[in-house]
Amino acid sequence: MKDILKLFHDKNPLKYGISKEELKSKALEDMKQRLSDAVFGYFEASNTIKVNGQYVSLKEFEISFNKTQSEIKDFLLKKYRENKYNPPKLSELMQTMSFDKNEIQKVYNSLIDMGELVKVDEEIVFAKEAYNESIDILKTFIKENKAIQLGEFRDLLGTSRKYAIALLDYFDQNKITKRQEDKRVLF
Repeated sequence: MKDILKLFHDKNPLKYGISKEELKSKALEDMKQRLSDAVFGYFEASNTIKVNGQYVSLKEFEISFNKTQSEIKDFLLKKYRENKYNPPKLSELMQTMSFDKNEIQKVYNSLIDMGELVKVDEEIVFAKEAYNESIDILKTFIKENKAIQLGEFRDLLGTSRKYAIALLDYFDQNKITKRQEDKRVLF
């Protein structure tokens, strides 16, 4: 398991880790599910590996950006933070940047994996801070008013219908809210 993780980190220095399922299938492929879960649990309990959501990495592994990647990271985070609830598309940002497109994509994906950017659908991504703030705004409104409609949420965020819908749908998927007719209530 450690060898597989080391090889993965060497090939993918900007990825937090390999998915649990992929690691289990590569390292523990011939074991029965129950035994593979026990072995996996042993490595985790012995602080050999660390688990972050669906990703597994060696305990000592940390994502490290080089100078160019750090510039890309800083630029992307700045743009997403500046445009809180009206986030730009990555393709639009790429046109304004003078970096290699593949390098931009790697850094962007890394920021999503690290949780600095929250991907609510295929094309819509928010800075972590804006995403968390939108949850707070939503919960406060629903606690005071019992429910929220799309238009109310859109107006609270000062955004467009497109972004408000994307956030509300993502909240529904993640059991923060649930839809009741044309309103959302807390889950």
